[in-house]
Amino acid sequence: MNEKLIQETVQLIRLSGHVIEGQLMFEPWSDRAMHFIDGLAPQGYSLHIKLPEPLEQELIDWAHKDRHIWALARGYVLRMAADRVSVGAAAHEFSLLLMGGFEKKWPRGKKESFYRDDLLCILIQYLITAHNMKTRAVFGKEQSAPVIVFEAFQRLGFKDRLSAKDYAKRWDINRKRSSYATDYFKRKARNLAELLQASGWAFQETLPAPAVQPDRPALADEARSSG
Repeated sequence: MNEKLIQETVQLIRLSGHVIEGQLMFEPWSDRAMHFIDGLAPQGYSLHIKLPEPLEQELIDWAHKDRHIWALARGYVLRMAADRVSVGAAAHEFSLLLMGGFEKKWPRGKKESFYRDDLLCILIQYLITAHNMKTRAVFGKEQSAPVIVFEAFQRLGFKDRLSAKDYAKRWDINRKRSSYATDYFKRKARNLAELLQASGWAFQETLPAPAVQPDRPALADEARSSG
């Protein structure tokens, strides 16, 4: 399998704004959860430094309500533990929950499949345009854009019941909906290509340690307007 293209696609996904603390998520943010996170920086706070205990409590409260905040809270308590920083009771209990192996089960959101299909089609269009990749299985895995996207999704912790073959079908269905759909995927693919170039990303044979994620990456316009 083409490791360079997989890493490139992972970087494109990160730039799309759907990755929180290294994990790919498609469910839109709730307005209230977004308001809480966006309100930290103006007050001089960050999830990369120790929060006052009342804010820690609020963070943990939100973590049990919103999967995005859960991921951010998880990153926060793990960073504090790694830096040997003492946290408040709520954050401490949350870290004990994580260390005990607890995994939060979130229901599949109704809009998740929409955002998944939107991104996978944009990525497939990018791979076709930038690297002359194919979508039909007859060309083999090395030339398959859906296979590359499927593997990139897996590496970012996203798993559902669909296979790479299903991704190819989703692409075929969505691109044929209208002439607007075709133009939309091409335009969005160009936008991601520009972001990739501006980021200075380069393929590395050996993957480095994961970079520190921002408190909340910029989300796609469509995700911001939903919640």
